[in-house]
Amino acid sequence: LIGSGTYGHVRRATWRGTPVAVKQLNRNLIGEAQLRAFKRECELQLNLRHPNIVQLLGGSWDIGDAAVFLVLEYCAQGTLAARLKDRATREAMPTELRRRVAVGIARGMQYLHSQAPPIAHRDLKPDNVLLDASLAPKIADFGVS
Repeated sequence: LIGSGTYGHVRRATWRGTPVAVKQLNRNLIGEAQLRAFKRECELQLNLRHPNIVQLLGGSWDIGDAAVFLVLEYCAQGTLAARLKDRATREAMPTELRRRVAVGIARGMQYLHSQAPPIAHRDLKPDNVLLDASLAPKIADFGVS
């Protein structure tokens, strides 16, 4: 188990030989209107391609599906929030790395806002910024956690 949120949990898995994160939503906690909005967000996110946006690789999110899950790019270093909360890792973040993370987040947001129509994240916070193996930031969680 990588983590859990209000609507489900995230587990690490392997897909086609590649580590991925699988987010499974608790279908009982999501109403019909929420699921329709979530489906639109998933279909939108499938077309996003940017180095600072977590890549949605696939999943199952149709309204009739018994299970709702997403297959996402795996980010080995976890959330920015966890890194900042841990005193040892926070103090081990040199100024250049902090700058690189901030610039990466800004570039990801600029990309989202440059789409037609612009995409508003609505919940950007350190918990929704993941860090890959090289500590590059990846914006995640476009609505349902």
